[in-house]
Amino acid sequence: MKEFALTPILALSAWFYFFPSQPEAAFDPSRQPPQAEPPATAEQVVRRGDEIMTNHGSLSQSAHQDLLQVRELCNHFVMIHSRLAPEAIPDNVSLTRLLVRGGPGITALLTPGHHCLGTDLKGRLALCDRWSVPYCIHFTPSRKASVISAGPDRIFGNDDDLSARDDFLASL
Repeated sequence: MKEFALTPILALSAWFYFFPSQPEAAFDPSRQPPQAEPPATAEQVVRRGDEIMTNHGSLSQSAHQDLLQVRELCNHFVMIHSRLAPEAIPDNVSLTRLLVRGGPGITALLTPGHHCLGTDLKGRLALCDRWSVPYCIHFTPSRKASVISAGPDRIFGNDDDLSARDDFLASL
């Protein structure tokens, strides 16, 4: 009985030995394996933040596109600093401080003086919309950014407010 059990295995082994499924590639010593990309330097990461916010507030794009850029910047920041809990970023001012100055183990993403920066009513640095009003920024438990602009009337809570919310409502 054992002879019958080994026969199919030997037959298959012989088949694959004599008829390989793909021809072997000729050895080429000049061919190098693909190299992994080196990790981004701090300057490249900062450049990435500035790149995301390049057209922010310009006339070539809408205010909603500005919101999407801010949300992308926030999500990029949280992705890079995955160990940072969303509770550590309670508001726009705290986020802006980290985006511009960084901190222990935190890489800054924006250069100081970037055109998307302004001040809140207390004179603290904040990400501002095209009407110079600080955005309302909130991080959901799933670490996604919700961004709200007061709109052209510069007053939150009415019909002209703009938002980029992703899964904000689903987290409530």
